Amino acid sequence: DSISLIDSGSCGALVQGLEDEFLEVRMASVNSMCQLACINAQFAEISLDFLVDMFNAEIEDVRLKSIHSLTKISRHIILREDQIEVMLGSLEDYSVEVREGLHLMLGACKVSTRACLKLVVQKVLDVLSKYPQDKLSAYGCMQRVGFKHPELCMSLTPQLIQDHPFFDS
Repeated sequence: DSISLIDSGSCGALVQGLEDEFLEVRMASVNSMCQLACINAQFAEISLDFLVDMFNAEIEDVRLKSIHSLTKISRHIILREDQIEVMLGSLEDYSVEVREGLHLMLGACKVSTRACLKLVVQKVLDVLSKYPQDKLSAYGCMQRVGFKHPELCMSLTPQLIQDHPFFDS
């Protein structure tokens, strides 16, 4: 509590570690950010954008580590639309582990607006048609998202029911 990493500029070392060419350095940086973010909500908010950027990493292990880190710090963060768009792009990853990790992360995090929630629901359903083997994971994700956002889900229900072919008539 007495030493502020944010004020001292020590965060630069973590950011530089995230951009390093070596897997071990990137993984250690993501892990360190996660540990600090778990105990400091202010640091969690600041590190959120950097962890989301790791979703675009070319190394699958780094993407997975950032996904698991965001799941761990989910109680401290609320996702914005720009962050969600980056995350949802990773849902089309060829890796089952990445997709299932994203389902768990999306179910653990809160989103900021109704539009964000709609993006999540639509993308999960769209990707489900591409990867039908993810059915249980995607349904679990939708269940957790609904549980986390009851008011937002209630406002989207009429639109989602109209979109479903079963209720089309």
